[in-house]
Amino acid sequence: MSFFRELKERNVFKVGVIYIVTAWLLVQVASIALPTFEAPAWVLRVFMFFLLLGFPVALIMAWALELTPEGIKRAEVTVGEKRMWTVTAVLAIAAIAWFELAAPGGEEAAAPVEQVAATSESAAVDDRESIAVLPFVNMSTSEENEYFSDGLTETLLHMLAQVD
Repeated sequence: MSFFRELKERNVFKVGVIYIVTAWLLVQVASIALPTFEAPAWVLRVFMFFLLLGFPVALIMAWALELTPEGIKRAEVTVGEKRMWTVTAVLAIAAIAWFELAAPGGEEAAAPVEQVAATSESAAVDDRESIAVLPFVNMSTSEENEYFSDGLTETLLHMLAQVD
């Protein structure tokens, strides 16, 4: 029996399609709902990672288990099972690599700094480099925050003075 025919008989294709459609719908709902609750951006990313990680698990379960009138039973072991385990392992490794390479603190974290530096260099009118720091204004109704806004201005000036 061919590998693809066995996948079809074990309903692996059906489970995969149903999982992909359901995961897509969940991501759409999460991308709308999470900003409503002011969740950080990494929450959606972790949610998508677990959905992606669950895909090979769903395929393994569809391959290894069989739904019968008596309940869920283990399917017969065949030659194609080794191939399925190999494909599943490759997908799991790809999911973990994708998450690790795109995790915060990697190369993506430095990209905004480089973009700002490139923009500021192209926007310079003359050869002299200069910077202006405007004071932070206390826009709250509480006068107690005036000290905080002044402190932010002083800290920013101090940090910028240390840049060559």
